[in-house]
Amino acid sequence: MEKIPIRHINAAQKEPDFSENFSIREIHGLLAGKDMTQELHRHDFFYILALKKGAGNHDIDFTAYTICDNSVFFMRPGQVHRLVLKAGSTGYLMQFRDKFYLPHDRASSQLLRKASDIDHYQLSADGLQKMLAILAYIFREYTDKQDRYQEVIKANMGILFIELVRQHSGYSPDNVKLYMQEQLAQCNHKGSAG
Repeated sequence: MEKIPIRHINAAQKEPDFSENFSIREIHGLLAGKDMTQELHRHDFFYILALKKGAGNHDIDFTAYTICDNSVFFMRPGQVHRLVLKAGSTGYLMQFRDKFYLPHDRASSQLLRKASDIDHYQLSADGLQKMLAILAYIFREYTDKQDRYQEVIKANMGILFIELVRQHSGYSPDNVKLYMQEQLAQCNHKGSAG
């Protein structure tokens, strides 16, 4: 069996200590009008892909997901994945090492663990809009680099994780089943129309 490569967060020249531990990118700019294809690999960092609009396929630990609008993928270090993300997808890709977001209290550590235990979140449009608002704020802080911006980013990451856990645990089993059927129908419709 061939060895699965491990990827690291790309370090920028300006701030290697920070950029080796955290990055956030807008998907639209990252794709630059082209499909993104990543062959099977693993990361040594956490990886959050939040998509307002999305199409493609994402395999995580050999489980296949069809990428749809209003999706969030949350991967832990060491998980194996393969990604095909189609041009026109929008949202954010955030990557961080645990030493960047290393909560000092047990409750925050448990929150990160609980949020990252779910590989794929399929959210309502309103639910995803909350995520995107937080990610947009994190992106602005990361880009502007004002005084104590790393602390602001970490605080907002905590809010993001709380919101993910809320969204996931806020559904009853019947609501989840109905919602997933609706999302699958939308994905199938998009796939046959595109």
